[in-house]
Amino acid sequence: MKIIAIIVLLLTSAFNLAAQSLPADLQAAVTISESGSSRDLLNTMMNYEDIQQVRLGILYNRRDHVAETIEQMKRAARSRKVVGWTSLVTGVLAGGAYVYFAGLGNDAYDNYLNATITADAVDYKEQFRLYDLLGYVSLGVAGAGALVSADSFLMIPSLDILNNEYSRVDKEIQYLEGALQ
Repeated sequence: MKIIAIIVLLLTSAFNLAAQSLPADLQAAVTISESGSSRDLLNTMMNYEDIQQVRLGILYNRRDHVAETIEQMKRAARSRKVVGWTSLVTGVLAGGAYVYFAGLGNDAYDNYLNATITADAVDYKEQFRLYDLLGYVSLGVAGAGALVSADSFLMIPSLDILNNEYSRVDKEIQYLEGALQ
């Protein structure tokens, strides 16, 4: 009788030690096992495995969804970068055109002021108006390019949160796969 009591005491200690490493929802299984009902223990263990298989399926779907979202955001970031660089180059070129037209306009204005013949003065005045108009149009395009470029670069989404979510879900999947084996 003492041997049976020692074996029961050792088995109870082993179950308690195993319960410390099991997830919280297995605590019921350990309690049932300590009470000696192996049928209830078997049912609880089977329910636990079914529940964890369902949880694992949900986690697989979540991981796939997060991975797909990450890829979509990477594609969106690439297109935003293309738009950003294109509009930046356009803005810089338009800014250069503004400087060029402003210089031509200043020369035409100086020629207008120094003109001694009325026909030349009228021609220089028209040149000045044309270069002035082209300069302001170029300046507007340069400003629009700078704004679109800044907006594109500032609105590139950060993937840190999604990468962390992917890692968390992947670790949970690995844990559940290990627990179910």
